[in-house]
Amino acid sequence: MITAKEAMNKVLKSQGYKWPIRVKDYDEQHYVCEALPEVGKLAIGVQTTFGVDKNTGEITAFMMNDHDNLDRYLNAETIETY
Repeated sequence: MITAKEAMNKVLKSQGYKWPIRVKDYDEQHYVCEALPEVGKLAIGVQTTFGVDKNTGEITAFMMNDHDNLDRYLNAETIETY
């Protein structure tokens, strides 16, 4: 199992992003990491929220696309803030 800090480092490295924002403990299997690219590279449609599997470290895009997903995200505990 990876830590929240390791999850964020994986996201930053895989995406080439510079600015970590926070990590939420989304559910038993996933963290949700929020990060931004370098200044001037944030454009409409740029992915800034990622799901990270706590066991494998696999990264996926995370989208709040329904009420269950959004409610769970909003209620998830923030465990790392940068």
